[in-house]
Amino acid sequence: MYLHSKSLTISSLFILLNAFNIAIYFPGLYLNELGILATLLLYLICITRIEFPSDQYFKFILAPLIFIVLFIIFYALQFSLNTGSSFSASVLAQRNFLYFLIVPSIVMGKYTGISSKYIEKIIMYSMAIVSIIYFSIYMMMYIPALMPVVKTHLIDIIGIDQDRGIRIKGPMFVIVLSLYYYSKLLKKTENYKAYFLMWMLILCDIIILYLHQPRTLLSGGLLALIIVPMISQRRQKIKILAPIFLIVLIIGIFSGRHVMQNIGDRFEGNFSLSSRIFSAGIAWSSIQQHPVFGLGFASHQSVAYQSLFGESFYPDDIGLLGIIFQFGMLGGILYLYLLYWLAKNAVINLKNPDGWSDGLSKLWVFSTFMMITILPTIAKAVRDDGIGITALALGILLAGKISGKQVSG
Repeated sequence: MYLHSKSLTISSLFILLNAFNIAIYFPGLYLNELGILATLLLYLICITRIEFPSDQYFKFILAPLIFIVLFIIFYALQFSLNTGSSFSASVLAQRNFLYFLIVPSIVMGKYTGISSKYIEKIIMYSMAIVSIIYFSIYMMMYIPALMPVVKTHLIDIIGIDQDRGIRIKGPMFVIVLSLYYYSKLLKKTENYKAYFLMWMLILCDIIILYLHQPRTLLSGGLLALIIVPMISQRRQKIKILAPIFLIVLIIGIFSGRHVMQNIGDRFEGNFSLSSRIFSAGIAWSSIQQHPVFGLGFASHQSVAYQSLFGESFYPDDIGLLGIIFQFGMLGGILYLYLLYWLAKNAVINLKNPDGWSDGLSKLWVFSTFMMITILPTIAKAVRDDGIGITALALGILLAGKISGKQVSG
């Protein structure tokens, strides 16, 4: 079958690497735009070559494209009307949402008979390449002969934190998840070459995490490590945890600004915390003016928000509050439902993995609960490398439902 060709493997790796935001290290090559075009092309090839069941075609194949396009147009228009900014610029700022077309592509691929092992290898290879590239970029900082290259080509991705010194920006979410995933693969590795490779990748991830020290992601990862075994042993706990989480979240939304202000008074001088408090204050004021649909979306990589509200305003660093600021209560509800759906179905998939390995099944539970635990500060499912991870999880979990219907039918 043509779907098992080398071109599919290469294109899938290229798409995932860009969905994981690896293009940040190669400015000027337009890799991200090429990755989006490759995603669209793969989707178009799939819908023209694959005979999908007509009763499920709209729901699983066409609906994602329609929803993404309407979502982008609506919130670009919302931003344009509320701020007077360019509509086309806001549409372009949301182009990375097209990576969610990975979802129907995985569903169609699984339906045609692509093996779970094949898809899992693509995911493992892409994570490995991300780890190696990120590690290599970091190491360039410590080689004197390469410093001129670093200063010339990488200056835009080097950040300086008052508490943690020089840090290289990159797909840190993927690094944390891959470290968890590699440890699961390590237990099942029998080939000594693969065993050595796994340890090398684990060490690369550990060094990156040590140098970067992503406090929010590491805290979320530790909490997820506690939650995953609990869920694995007693899956019914999801029914108890979900409403408790929602209640705590609602309380946090209405009291978050005051809590952050009190914390800020005690830890005055921390730039990261002070900028979040500043952002939260602006977001609250904007939400009161645009409660239902929000201000609109202009991408966290855009300077549009900063030009409107000041250089210290970063809506993506205030988690769900930032989501409501950009997309309103409607967008906040959609985001919470997405995380709930992922958590629920990832837990169900642990019991009935639909051909996926135990390590990969646990990865979706781990990644989802990690996104939930870091929600007060980062809405990762719609930001940077989180888009790629979320699209993969959605696609694989939906593919299991399709294959299950196909078998039962």
